[in-house]
Amino acid sequence: MKQDIPYLKVVSAIAVSLILFLLTDFTFILGFLLVPFVIYLLLDIKFKSDRTFFITVFIIWIPTLYGFSILSFVMFIVIVCSVLLLEGTLKQRFTQEVTLTYLTFLMGILSLSSVLILQAFKVIPSFGNIESRMIAWYTEQLNDVSSITGQTFDTEMIIQSVKGFFTLIPSQFFVVSFVIALYTVLMIRVLVTDKSQLWTYVPFSKWVFPRNIAYIYFGFMILTLFQNTLGDAVYAIVMNSMVILEWIIYIHGLAFVLYFLKHKELNIVWIVLIMIVSVILKPITLFVGFIDMLFRFRRRIETGGK
Repeated sequence: MKQDIPYLKVVSAIAVSLILFLLTDFTFILGFLLVPFVIYLLLDIKFKSDRTFFITVFIIWIPTLYGFSILSFVMFIVIVCSVLLLEGTLKQRFTQEVTLTYLTFLMGILSLSSVLILQAFKVIPSFGNIESRMIAWYTEQLNDVSSITGQTFDTEMIIQSVKGFFTLIPSQFFVVSFVIALYTVLMIRVLVTDKSQLWTYVPFSKWVFPRNIAYIYFGFMILTLFQNTLGDAVYAIVMNSMVILEWIIYIHGLAFVLYFLKHKELNIVWIVLIMIVSVILKPITLFVGFIDMLFRFRRRIETGGK
């Protein structure tokens, strides 16, 4: 049965939320540092009293809507939805890595869709508009340098690099969301005193993602071979999907490397050194993760090769 909670906790949640939005308007990165604390306080309130939670959210919503930037309002929406999602994962006793996956996609989809909606209503410039301005600025700067030094620059290569960057912007929302989701889940685990109430903990070395991800990734790789026949919109979807899938396979690869090193009972120093190398050498780790997804080497090791 849900219970009333001290109003000091409600005041703390409101105060930390407003500080978060204030920091976000001035320093984007510092604002994100407070996200887990706001989510933790609101999640604790939600577990103890639905009524108090929605009252608290309404009180935070008023100054956020009228006193802060649109970025803070989008963050407010993402935080509230994240709290509702995390409450559901805790009640369903999801594992930590499954919770992290759901939270990443929720944050990524909400933030990206919010930006696209704001662009559609011309509240903020579109990616295409920003891209055109950046290309024009770079071209102007290169022309000025060329006129002074007499050197020629490969303008087309720079233009293609800028276009490639803007093509992959949607996928970066999910990459950043993963970092924030991971930070949030880990901080909640630190802040909560009763660890038994949290998600089922699975060691990182035991993280296993579905084999279908490798199949889908391979299918997208085949599609990139027909780049010239794909439309710009389809090509952008393929490339952004590949970036997201690459990160999943990369994390899977890191988990497999750690599992293999522990299975071989190597010294902790060697494990740390090899893991650092694995993090740095992303293409190799990505290949390892892709192969393990297909052939399930961890399962073969555990069953003695069967």
